Amino acid sequence: MPAPEFVEVKGVNPISRQRILHKLAESPDKPIDSRALERDLSQIVGSGRFAKLSYGLIHHDSQPGLLITATQHDFAPIPVNPLVIIDGSEIQNVLFGLGARINKFGSGVRDTEWRTDVIFGLAYGVSTEYFFPLRKTPGWFMAPSDIATASPFDIYSPTTRLRPIVSDAFPHLRFGITIQSRQRDPLWI
Repeated sequence: MPAPEFVEVKGVNPISRQRILHKLAESPDKPIDSRALERDLSQIVGSGRFAKLSYGLIHHDSQPGLLITATQHDFAPIPVNPLVIIDGSEIQNVLFGLGARINKFGSGVRDTEWRTDVIFGLAYGVSTEYFFPLRKTPGWFMAPSDIATASPFDIYSPTTRLRPIVSDAFPHLRFGITIQSRQRDPLWI
């Protein structure tokens, strides 16, 4: 494939377009590495925001360019990531826990993500976070969240083990920036 002079992204809003371009981070005037490009596009599709990403060559004013076309989901799948914990650090007291993270993309405003974590067994808790990028400053985000947990706290006496439950519930607000490494991670599109 010839070296593109520009990269164009269609089918997404401006913020997602910038994030896709940032994730690809290929400089123009370099020949296209098809294998690396397909791997990067597959990673972006795997994030759950898009149904499909395709690419092809285009020409504007006799200059070759790379066109990335995004197809968004007609429906919004809600990915659930399961969690299983087995804590065998004490042979007399093996602990087991189950949980999950549920992500809902585009809740309320485009490019947002609502994350909810639940766990029971080893500890009991629920946390929820509403992640959204700050539109005026690319890379920066805000994530208000709320956490409620109850977890065992083992206290030992010479003859017995006491197990009081410690619980907390508190809201908090985080601000941050997504920093790109050489591997172009983390990805939040």
